[in-house]
Order: sequence, then C-alpha cells, then structure tokens
Amino acid sequence: MAASQLLRIGKLKGSGRLLVAAKHNRRTIQAELGADSHIDATRSCLNYSLVGAETPALIASQAKDLMLNAEISKLRKDAVQGIEIIFSLPPAKHQEDTRQFFYDCMTWTCKHFGGVILSFDVHLDEAAPHAHALILPLENGRMIGSDMVGNRKHLRALQDSFYIHVASKHGLRKPNRKLLGFAKTDTEQAILNHLKNDSVMLSACWPLVRDLVHQDPFPFAELLGIKPARKRDNRTFTQIMISKGKGQTL
Repeated sequence: MAASQLLRIGKLKGSGRLLVAAKHNRRTIQAELGADSHIDATRSCLNYSLVGAETPALIASQAKDLMLNAEISKLRKDAVQGIEIIFSLPPAKHQEDTRQFFYDCMTWTCKHFGGVILSFDVHLDEAAPHAHALILPLENGRMIGSDMVGNRKHLRALQDSFYIHVASKHGLRKPNRKLLGFAKTDTEQAILNHLKNDSVMLSACWPLVRDLVHQDPFPFAELLGIKPARKRDNRTFTQIMISKGKGQTL
C-alpha cells in the first residue's frame, strides 16, 4: 500500500515568529544542532531552498518592508503575522529523488494561497523528508491570515485538492480519517511520550508542532511508527458479560 502524505497549515502569531521560523528553516539556531538533536547536521548540506532571500534576517526584512509599503506599521499582539505550511513524506522516501514532489508542492501553494511566499525550504536532514513554506498573508493592503487559513471545511477542501493535484500523482494515498475521543487522546499522549527526549520540544517551532499533534495525531503516529490507540470500552464488567455482542449466540 502506498504511504500517506502529510500536509499541515499553521498560523504564526506574535512579533518575531516569522524570523524564528525562518531561522529554524535555514538551520541557524545552534541549539537545534547539538548531538542530541533530531536534526542530523551532517546531512544539512543536502537541504535546499526553492524560494526565499539568502538569510532569515532578509526574509523577515522583506516581510516588514512589504507591510510598511502597504502602510501597515503595527499589528495586534495576537495577529497572524505569517502562515506556515508543512509538506512531509514518509521516512522511506529518503531513498528516492523527492525534488519534483516538493516543486509540485510549491506550485500548488502558489495556486491555492494568496499573499507572498517568503520562503520554501526543503529539509533532508531529519527522519522524514519535508518542506516548510512561509507565507506573508498580505492582500490588498490587509493582513488576512485567519481568513487565508479558514475553517475546517476549507482546510478539508485544501487537503482534498492537494491529494488530487499533487499527492496522488506521486503514488501517495490520503491519510486515514482523524482519531476521535480516547483513541485520539491516548495516541496524542503516546506521541508526546515518544518525543519527551527529542530536542524538537526545545525548538522554537514546538508550539506549532504541539498544536498540530493535538489537532490530528494520526499522521504523526504513522511517521514515528506508533500504532494508533484503539477506542476504549467504557462498559462495566457486568455490561460486557450480558452484552449480546456481534457474534453468534451459543
């Protein structure tokens, strides 16, 4: 069976978040590159950028200049200052040439999102090949980050579009449906336990990753090799014993 793709869209809120995200994507945060890091620094030379200025500072400066030109000098503290889209492949895809897949991801991003793509960075130095697209949600002189991300219905439509126009063409299947109830919370906890000694928790991107794990733990469980939890049976012992069940009655 073909492996599934991972597409996640997050909001970057607060001053400086764009710069921090750009620093992570360009591997300039030294604390993320230690011996205990999930990043293999010996492979960071394989990373590449499809779009974006040379340095994180220039990426952040471009965003600031674009907002100033639109006469946006100040935003609320909780305003969405950027959109980050993460495209990820299963770890086994390290053995294949993934450049065309990520190029198609960037083309799809340009078509389905407005604003300005500040950078598009591909990482091949972690367990799974993946890419980060940073977008300044500036349109017609307004910052419209929340509208650009939209509601759940809009996100599902984006997922379907990405599968049809990109993922399926590369032999990838749709991720399984979301886990619900205790199956979701138990799987989420298993993922957090797995990551408790991983330096991703110390990364500036951890709040975004943590939020994505909470929203839908299934794809993370799949990537980490964690078997998703099953739905709990909350019936009492007596209820179980007197239940007719689904099988044939003896």
